[in-house]
Amino acid sequence: MDQWYILQIILDIYLCGFVIFYIVSYRKKEFELLKKQRLREETETKKINDSLSGFLKDSEKATIDMIDAFKKEHLAIKQSINYINLQMEELHKASEASKKLLTTVKENIPTEEIRLRQKKLQYADASNLLSKGFAPAIVAEKLKIPIGEMELINKLHTSKGTQLNQTFSA
Repeated sequence: MDQWYILQIILDIYLCGFVIFYIVSYRKKEFELLKKQRLREETETKKINDSLSGFLKDSEKATIDMIDAFKKEHLAIKQSINYINLQMEELHKASEASKKLLTTVKENIPTEEIRLRQKKLQYADASNLLSKGFAPAIVAEKLKIPIGEMELINKLHTSKGTQLNQTFSA
């Protein structure tokens, strides 16, 4: 019986060893599968993180570029507004100067009556120069009278003589 008993113990040890080996190898395979799955998940997570990081960097760069563009636009608009304000100031100054000039011109331009008197004096001077023997073209040029008017004055001067000089003097 001792032999049977020893054989039984050896067989039991062998069987226990086989069961333990089977359990350990099964656990090892399960552990490796879990390890591979974790590695895959970590790799995917890393890819997602890298992708998100790249996206955030690109978004950040695009945002910075947009902000820079907006700043440039803002500066350009400010410069345009400043230029327009300067132009408006210059226009205002020019307008004020024009108003002053208009006032001065209105005050200094002779009225119609004064112009008629000046014209009569000019015609009288023309008549005097014609009576002194000056040619009508020379008198017209000197007194800045149109040549047509000068010819008319000459005809009146030659037809009426000195009466014309008195008429213009009055």
